[in-house]
Amino acid sequence: LNQELQQNNEEYKSLNLLLNQSNEEFERNNVMLRESNANYDILNGILNLTVQNLHMKVDALEVVSANLTKTVTKYEELNTELELHVNDLTTQNALLQTSIQELDVQVDKLEINNDYYRKLNQNLTTIVSFLDDTSQTIDESFNDMVAYLTLTITTNRHLVVENVHFNMETKEEGWRCRVEDAFGGDWVTDPTNVPIGSNEYANFLKWIDEILFSELCISVDNVEAYLADRYGVEVNDLSTITLSEFTRGVHWYNLAVLNHYFPDENEEGVTEEEWEGAQFKCANLPLDKRYLWIKLF
Repeated sequence: LNQELQQNNEEYKSLNLLLNQSNEEFERNNVMLRESNANYDILNGILNLTVQNLHMKVDALEVVSANLTKTVTKYEELNTELELHVNDLTTQNALLQTSIQELDVQVDKLEINNDYYRKLNQNLTTIVSFLDDTSQTIDESFNDMVAYLTLTITTNRHLVVENVHFNMETKEEGWRCRVEDAFGGDWVTDPTNVPIGSNEYANFLKWIDEILFSELCISVDNVEAYLADRYGVEVNDLSTITLSEFTRGVHWYNLAVLNHYFPDENEEGVTEEEWEGAQFKCANLPLDKRYLWIKLF
């Protein structure tokens, strides 16, 4: 029994030694675990700080991104406005070029007009000179003076009539260049293919009446009747013709007007004496002397 007890004691000691060793190992592991937990807490704190910093940076980047988006949008708006300004300036430049060309044409015509007035002034100067030269012998040259004055008056009347003719031709030739300044739209920029259209026709007809038809003392209704007959449409459907067709029709109509007002020799029309009686204004001509188109069947 003692021997068995002694064996048990030995086993107990061995087990107790193993337990002590296990406890020591546990303590070492526990220390390592506490150290690991401490390191984890430190690393977790650093991670939390890093996450916070990343959140702050993300928020900052979102603000920067929003600002950049606003800036890009603003630049796009400014670029669109700039393109509109450039297009507007291009259009204005084209209009100015057209105006310059039209002014050049007007200057040339004014120079021609000035030649008429210079000739008229020369004739008047000749009359005065003639009167000065012949005043002392007026009894002897009275018949010559009357003949000369008659010729001079006739010549001056012819020059004034020619000046009226020139002014009417200028108005007839110049109105087409002014359409682009007064109107816009495809019917103006593409005059051979796009009809004038019902939305524009009334205003266009009123405009051309003011700058051309009334200046030539011709009836708008008569012009429309001629155009409707020429293009085979009803008067109410004249908005369906193009600007080119309208221009050609008005040109031929006006040629007939000018031929009536200023006929060649031995042709019917308004005489120079009738122009003189009307004070060289077509509005003063009798109604039966104004041009009126009549359809020939």
